[in-house]
Amino acid sequence: MLRDPIPNQLDWFTAKILSDGAQEIVICALPISPDQPSVRLDRSQSLTFTAILDHIARDTTLPWSATRQAVLRGFWSALSA
Repeated sequence: MLRDPIPNQLDWFTAKILSDGAQEIVICALPISPDQPSVRLDRSQSLTFTAILDHIARDTTLPWSATRQAVLRGFWSALSA
């Protein structure tokens, strides 16, 4: 069974801040609209996601925008099945 292609542009937002300070993350296709698909990360996935983004944000040798999109596309691909 073929999956839908990965959207060209993705973004993420915090859906909920948990009592321990962890975030519940949602990755969505742009432009955002009510019928757009999205992927909700569980607590563990959200922690991994934010740790990866934190690491790439600190590495000035990486192009932020392209690297951020690659991370978003990786999570989307792995979790939208």
